[in-house]
Amino acid sequence: MKILLTVAGVIVAFIFALSMAVLPVLSVHAQQSAKKFRIGFLDTGQSVALPKLLTDLGYIDGQNAVFEHRSSQAQPERAAEMAADLVRSKVDVIIAFTNVNAFAAKQATSTIPIVVWASHGALATGLVSSLARPTSNVTGIESLAPEIGVKRVELLEAIVPGLKRVAALYSPNDQGAPTHFKYTEDAARALGVRVQPLEVRAPADYDSVFVPLAAKPVDGLVMFTDP
Repeated sequence: MKILLTVAGVIVAFIFALSMAVLPVLSVHAQQSAKKFRIGFLDTGQSVALPKLLTDLGYIDGQNAVFEHRSSQAQPERAAEMAADLVRSKVDVIIAFTNVNAFAAKQATSTIPIVVWASHGALATGLVSSLARPTSNVTGIESLAPEIGVKRVELLEAIVPGLKRVAALYSPNDQGAPTHFKYTEDAARALGVRVQPLEVRAPADYDSVFVPLAAKPVDGLVMFTDP
């Protein structure tokens, strides 16, 4: 299955993965009524549009599909628990939102198709072995956020005269954060700019990283993709 780059692409990937998952069933029971597909959503607690898009494509919750929703609140331990719960529920496919949930789903199953929404650094983190031809049960959208991080630094350099120090705010809970930081740091170094890492695991950490900046402010701030 191929890593795709659009929301429409993830729908196509989902349909392909789902069809592969149920193909043996359909071949044996072709004359029977259509199977009610169990679709697992592992999200971060934020509102997402994908369930409605699937409904628009004809997958109706309670009719020909059952939507199983689980939320990790972007916490790795909870993500692992929720992913395992979806596997126990015998879903036909798992749609995982962002890196933390994607890795939890991958750890929970090697057989159920997993469609990832907005991974970043999927190749560098080992989520997939190749962007062109992943060999595991994982497919989905690569957000290319690390590459976009390079552009953010370039934009800051263009709009802030004399840019010298930039802070990068991110959560170390996210497997893609080191890759994102490296792209950002390399881009900044090429412009003669130093990047100061600001690690935030939970809202309670904000004071500990921002209060010290009051004494020695930076020239700009970039934030990595994270709920």
